[in-house]
Amino acid sequence: MQPSFISWFTLDSVALSTLASLEVHLIELDIAKGVDSPDWAALCPADSNEKKGLWVVEWDSSTRKGLSLLNPKDHPGIWSDRKPEFIRQVEQLHEPRNRHLAGLVLLELAAFDAYWPLKREKGDYQGLFIDENAVASFFELKSSQLGFSNSFVKQIRELVRSTHAAIAKRCPLTEPQEIKDWKLTSLALGISSPFWKGLFETGSTFSNDNSIYKGISSIGAGFATTSEFGLSSASPVIAGGGMIPALGIKSELPRHSLLTPESISLSAAKLEVMMKEFILKTPQGKETRKEVLAYQSNAIKFLTAQLPLHKTGGTISISNDIRQTIDILSVSLSRLQEL
Repeated sequence: MQPSFISWFTLDSVALSTLASLEVHLIELDIAKGVDSPDWAALCPADSNEKKGLWVVEWDSSTRKGLSLLNPKDHPGIWSDRKPEFIRQVEQLHEPRNRHLAGLVLLELAAFDAYWPLKREKGDYQGLFIDENAVASFFELKSSQLGFSNSFVKQIRELVRSTHAAIAKRCPLTEPQEIKDWKLTSLALGISSPFWKGLFETGSTFSNDNSIYKGISSIGAGFATTSEFGLSSASPVIAGGGMIPALGIKSELPRHSLLTPESISLSAAKLEVMMKEFILKTPQGKETRKEVLAYQSNAIKFLTAQLPLHKTGGTISISNDIRQTIDILSVSLSRLQEL
């Protein structure tokens, strides 16, 4: 039997393309109106806007490839803000019947960041950042267009960050040597960890699946396909931190790129915000939380049982990641219980 909580966290192909399009629009606005030089100019020369443009081209390419493989028969694409298809989807998300889906899209937009390392040991984009002041009006406009107050995305962005910081305080992570000079925000660190750990590079998984996982992971931390957990759904992607309780659905270790502690901690923050700001405000909210807690408890028990089976070793160790994931899931569980 498929757990009912999963419907809160799934994005169909059209909603996923809408989200990816919004992220492109955000980056384009930042390039057009954001500050040209980073605060740490020694790490990145003054042509930072050119570098930002190169970053988004590389990001866009892997994202489009992943989305097209995810839905090869009817891939919606990534749209400009003037495309009729994009305008139509925004109008549909504004409708009251789609409020929770619109909220999920805006949560992921709020938790997005750019200019992180797209590959292991590649430092071309060090020091770049989104100018929050330049994109503030964008967040206000999109909040309003999708049926929320103007300040909604800004508030959710701050809430995700503060929740993530609270979780990280109880489960501190050591800054990895691979990115010590990048000055990444907490959001960028959570999204990018599978990339700078090299978990999407050749040989990690089967090529098509690898491209799908890389593509959807470019859009947000902890994005997974429903099929990875044996779920049948017309909406193929789990977002909003839903992959955390989903880990308890199937007694099978997920791909390593879903278990990086940096991504897990950001996913846990998104799950808590989703629970607090959306799920618990509905009549069935308490029952949904009960179900989420049960599956998250299952995930902790299963991962704990896996620890003795995975010894530390090699250049990419899953053992330490499992151990830290268990700690983060346990802290997240206790926080969810207190809501």
